[in-house]
Amino acid sequence: MNNQYLIIFSLICLFSCGLQSKKEEQGNSSTPPIQVVVKKTKPKQNINLQIEESATIGDTLQIVSTQKMLYFPFGIHSGIKDYLKELPLKISLKEKVRENMPVYFIEYNKSIIEVLLGEDPFGKNELLVNIVKAEIMDNQINLFNNIQVGVSKQFFSDFFNLNKTLRSNQIRVVEFVSALSGIWYYYTFDENDILKKIEIKSDYVFE
Repeated sequence: MNNQYLIIFSLICLFSCGLQSKKEEQGNSSTPPIQVVVKKTKPKQNINLQIEESATIGDTLQIVSTQKMLYFPFGIHSGIKDYLKELPLKISLKEKVRENMPVYFIEYNKSIIEVLLGEDPFGKNELLVNIVKAEIMDNQINLFNNIQVGVSKQFFSDFFNLNKTLRSNQIRVVEFVSALSGIWYYYTFDENDILKKIEIKSDYVFE
């Protein structure tokens, strides 16, 4: 009888160890996490985007706009501390001086944002935080208080009032080009019409 108990106990130990090993293997897996879809049905507010012209080139819808807000995706701020309040708490911040201007590199998970403290692009005599470039892959970062990775193309279209322009299901990239000065946005959607990446570029060039 004792031998039977000993065999049963040994089998239970082996089975438990096997389960624990499997869990550890799953926990150590390098498979990237699935992007969380942000379930927003309708934006609380929207923007009547000032469109000068638009064109479809392959799978890209290009929109030229005179909208001033394109320069300030996180709002208008005169200092980096206020700017950072618009972003997730656990960010990495590095500062460099380029051509006598402070340039800030903001990193969060898989996203990076580069900004500088420079002149108001619209000529006012004040220093503002200007976007240099960005690549946003995380849905914790929110542009214009509404747009973030994981929203649907329909939500995006509703927010910018693009329902008459963004009609084709074949569109995978929406490009905003500023007609006022050099800034470009690239919104990339996946095959399920979910926003998966936001890129921002500007004409700032540093030697």
